[in-house]
Amino acid sequence: MKICKIILPFLFSVVLAQNTEVDNRAVEYFNDELSFIENIQLPIDEISNQEYVKTIRNSNEDVIELSWYSESDSLLRKRKYNYDEHGNLSMISYLNKGNLLSELWFNDIDKSYDYFQYIFGFGFSPMEPNRLTEVLYNFRLLPKKYIFYTQSNKIIGVINIEYDYENENVVETWFIGNHKKEIRKIDYRLNNLQ
Repeated sequence: MKICKIILPFLFSVVLAQNTEVDNRAVEYFNDELSFIENIQLPIDEISNQEYVKTIRNSNEDVIELSWYSESDSLLRKRKYNYDEHGNLSMISYLNKGNLLSELWFNDIDKSYDYFQYIFGFGFSPMEPNRLTEVLYNFRLLPKKYIFYTQSNKIIGVINIEYDYENENVVETWFIGNHKKEIRKIDYRLNNLQ
């Protein structure tokens, strides 16, 4: 009985916090992406007869989701924005009809860390986090390509990943630049035979 007295208030506070979080989100509607950028909102009564963009903001007024809808209210595509604990944009996810297409990371992830350690040597640490990592996914939601960019959108390098029919990562090919020079090829089939 004591456990119920402790757990029930806790569960109630969690549910209340979740409902408060949803209530704090601001939903806005726009004609298109340009009207979103210019903050020209679409009146709610005009939504049903045209394509539109729906935005959701968090309690800090940061956009956390942009969704494009057809005239028949079918979701066409979506962009989700994630922020770190300091409120800085850390990742954008791109979805098409509910399927994850790609993610754009504004900080290092495991694969980018591995890539730059291989290129520049163990212990490499840039003075500033000034590069982006784009992860492209296949239809099974497995990463098929990593592209590393500078802040000025120049491609630093690429990793292509091939899978077998069992969705096992079989070959990774690493390049400097946009497929300019192959620098590493890892064949996991050979490693599994040993």
